[in-house]
Amino acid sequence: MQQLDYSQTWCAEALGLSRQAVNNWACGWNVPARYRSALASLVTLAIHRALEPDTPLAPADVAARTALIDRYVAQWFFENHDARGVSEARYSDLSNTLALSFKTPLRAAGVEAWKHALVLHLQAAHVLRRLIQRHEMEPPPAAPVPFRPEHESPAGWFWSLAEQLAGARLQKSAELTQWEDRVFQQWSERLPAEHRAGLETMRRVGTRTRRRG
Repeated sequence: MQQLDYSQTWCAEALGLSRQAVNNWACGWNVPARYRSALASLVTLAIHRALEPDTPLAPADVAARTALIDRYVAQWFFENHDARGVSEARYSDLSNTLALSFKTPLRAAGVEAWKHALVLHLQAAHVLRRLIQRHEMEPPPAAPVPFRPEHESPAGWFWSLAEQLAGARLQKSAELTQWEDRVFQQWSERLPAEHRAGLETMRRVGTRTRRRG
């Protein structure tokens, strides 16, 4: 948020909290469950504003800011996994499974067993690579981690990660919903009339389906 020019004081005022509470979160304190949705909405809205299509920034500057946001979102994601011990636990489980697989010599196993062992090795290598990337990103963040889908915006990516880490659907604030509605309207108005027909209905149905899910 500081990189997007939003101070802790502004965040505290927007959330109706004391600046000390926000400062505690910035220092690594756990964010209470009742504030996670509001905080995710606030950060997502800030990202939207930073990358607004009609921003006065030059395209190169927008690209640089997008890369900056991606780096910090990736760092936040890995920090959450580290705090929960997710990556370490997964790598430990894979290690135990690999150790068991080596109790049977490969010469005594069939091709399918070799394939299974290879899959386990590749999974372990993937997790270990992510752990290395995580530690290479210790401040200041290094190059962006290339796992965000190209079609997904940094704001949408942040929101999906926030819900994934929360383990539940988060409730978007009214301000964020209004912002997304306005952006959608601006985008759809640039389309030919025949392409706009039914877009809003499809979007509303899709939104309700995601919320029920």
